[in-house]
Amino acid sequence: MPQIKRWYSHSLRCGKKWELTRPSGYSPFKCPICEKTTIAGISKIVLDQNHSNGHVRGWLCESCNTGIGRFDDDPEIALRAIMWLKR
Repeated sequence: MPQIKRWYSHSLRCGKKWELTRPSGYSPFKCPICEKTTIAGISKIVLDQNHSNGHVRGWLCESCNTGIGRFDDDPEIALRAIMWLKR
């Protein structure tokens, strides 16, 4: 249990640092995965993190963040999805 508390505390500290870089003020935001440009403040922009170690990866559009979550943050699953799409 103490390890979970340490991870959560670390995650909060990193999140606060990243919050300073949040796209805001109705500024354009280009998602680094799908490369779609959205308007921050209108479309939802979320802070993505690795759920196994708490490492913050950066800002994504909500759709891409959800997609990564559906793949359980597992690159092998993502690679299988890529192979599927190339069929």
